[in-house]
This record gives sequence, C-alpha cells and structure tokens, in this order.
Amino acid sequence: MEESSSNTLGVCVRLTVIGACFDLLAWHADLLAMAEDPARKTLMATWFVLGWGFAPGVLTWLVIQRGSRHLPAGPAAGVIAAAGLSVTVAVCYPMYLYIADPAFMAAAMGTSPGAAAHAGHHSAGPVVSFEVLLVPTLIVVGFAIANAIGPASSGRSAHGSPR
Repeated sequence: MEESSSNTLGVCVRLTVIGACFDLLAWHADLLAMAEDPARKTLMATWFVLGWGFAPGVLTWLVIQRGSRHLPAGPAAGVIAAAGLSVTVAVCYPMYLYIADPAFMAAAMGTSPGAAAHAGHHSAGPVVSFEVLLVPTLIVVGFAIANAIGPASSGRSAHGSPR
C-alpha cells in the first residue's frame, strides 16, 4: 500500500508539473510580463511551476488518498474527480489573480496599487484568460485521477499483489 501511495504521488506531481511547464512555455510572455530581468523571470517561473504544478499535484494526491480510504467504491471516482478538479481551480485562481490583476498583486504584497505600476509592473496583465491557462492543468489532473482510481489500479498494486 505504501509503494502504491508514493507511486500515485509521483504520477500526480509529475503530470501537474508537466502541465505547468506547458503553460509556461506556451504563455511565458504573459506570465512573466511583470519581471524585467532574468533573475526575476527565473524566480517567477519557479514560483509558477511550484504553485501551478507542484501544489495541485500534491493536493490531488491527498484528495485521492482520502477519497479512496473513506468513500465507498461506487461514488468514490466521481467525488474524487470533482474534489481534485475543484482543489486545482481553488489553488490556481489566486495565482492567476496575482499575475493578471495589479491591484490583487499589490494587496498580496502589502503595497499600494500605484507602487506596483511605479515599479514597472505591467498594469494590463496577461492576455491569456484563466480558463485557457487552466486547461492543461485540468487535463493532467484528470489523467492523474484516472490513473489512480481507474480499473487497472482498483484491485492490484504495481507488483500484482492485492491491496
């Protein structure tokens, strides 16, 4: 059971980090618009991959573990899928607001909205919408959930022994 749990964690985290990296590659100009120099761009990119990829992966794994242990087999798949996707949206939306809304960023940083504009941060925010940015992450979260609760994983662990 322990090995299966760590395998599920690895799959969840790898898939969501890949989704975040895909977003970063596809939309780097928008996502890194407020960072002027290479050091800040690197910091923002790392922050994005951790918050948009790693955090939803770990939280999805927690949802899978909790749901698998405490829900009956029948409704578990639907509840786990809904909860995993909801947690992903809940984690990613504040990050998107931070990137897209200068007033939200200023409030999060404890500065006035004018200070962010004065520091050279773009006030328009990303061109890409939250929904478009979220699609790859939701897809990989769905794959991670399907991998963890799908028919192949329901009765046996990775080594063929019953759970």
